[in-house]
Parts: sequence; C-alpha cells; structure tokens
Amino acid sequence: MNRLEPPREAYSVACLGVTAADWERLGQAALQQLSLEVARKAFQRSENRGLLTLIDHLQVHYSH
Repeated sequence: MNRLEPPREAYSVACLGVTAADWERLGQAALQQLSLEVARKAFQRSENRGLLTLIDHLQVHYSH
C-alpha cells in the first residue's frame, strides 16, 4: 500500500487480500488523515478493539 494513495483507494486494493499487519498499517494511515470510516473498516478487519474504541471517541469529539 502506497502512503500517497487516498485511504478509500488503498482500502479497495486491500480487500483483494492482505495480512492483518497490512490492515493495521492502512488503519494507521487512515487515522493520520482523519479518514475515520476507512480506519474503522481496516481495524475491524484486523480486530483491533482498542483502536476501534479510539475511533468511537474521535467520532463523538468531531461530531460536536
């Protein structure tokens, strides 16, 4: 996954088959760009509950 790819494009490519570590990297990159929807999907794939909780908190914070 290229760091310059928009998170949505990278997510589409990742769906073709990547490792859990790749999902983690995509989730981290998406978080850095505040692409919370893509980050959530990536962390759901890697089953990272801690970062899913963080995204929940960020979504509450940014929705107000």
